[in-house]
Amino acid sequence: MYMVDVKDLFIQADVHDKLIVPLFAMSIFYLLYSGFGVVTYALAIRPIENIATRHKMPLYVWGLPFFVAMAIGLYLGLIRRANSWDVFLRPQRVTQALFDIVSRPHLAAFIVVVGLFLWAVYEAVDIWIDGVSERWSLRSGRRVHLGPKLD
Repeated sequence: MYMVDVKDLFIQADVHDKLIVPLFAMSIFYLLYSGFGVVTYALAIRPIENIATRHKMPLYVWGLPFFVAMAIGLYLGLIRRANSWDVFLRPQRVTQALFDIVSRPHLAAFIVVVGLFLWAVYEAVDIWIDGVSERWSLRSGRRVHLGPKLD
């Protein structure tokens, strides 16, 4: 069996015909893995939106701080390589990273943009989930709820 190297993957698949199938299989796996991740991301936020709706909080009141906080978490984890326990074990490192965000306007603006992007992804997938649920209900005759969402 051929091993698929990530360097020049498409060029290698052109040269070695037998690499097309592993490349295709890896692509399908990546798309499914990413798709399930995005759907579970949206399903995890739906209960929070449900609580906010029950407390009559408008979306813009809780949405922007929530998704910007998520973007800060992404920055701390993916860029600064901090873990959740670093808040307790190395609080000065986490605090310094947060001060870096405040002191660097371009970084702060980028984090806000990432937060808005996360919000847009959530809204798009949330609409898609509601559409799948509605379509399933029409086809099966039974009401299906995909995650806690108010009607």
